[in-house]
Amino acid sequence: MDTKGPQRASRVLLVERDPQLGALLERALRRDGHAPIRVDSGVDALLAMREHTVHLVIAELELRDMSGVDLMRAVRRSGRDCRVALLSQEDSDVLQREATDAAVDALLQAPISPGRVCALATLHHPKARKVGDA
Repeated sequence: MDTKGPQRASRVLLVERDPQLGALLERALRRDGHAPIRVDSGVDALLAMREHTVHLVIAELELRDMSGVDLMRAVRRSGRDCRVALLSQEDSDVLQREATDAAVDALLQAPISPGRVCALATLHHPKARKVGDA
């Protein structure tokens, strides 16, 4: 049994429209000791945030009902104290600017692997934040 799990577990809201990638990332997060909640749309993500306290929202850039950037903006407007991260297959200056404008904490670009997503969840766990860090 992993004795580190409960100490580093983050409640992670994973917003991924691809069922196979979503399931892969969800299993990896759970195996790494995190508590993932997986949804496949921006609207479902916002509803899940009303029902659960989350430490980190990880969303792909292209959702079926809104962009990941728009979701990040909505999360920020909600006033929730959580980190936000985008998964993207593209690398552009425009995306970098949009992510910065939306106050995205992390932009994870391709190749997206379970290990990188788990490392992101561990890094953005509330107990990993420094004193005075929002």
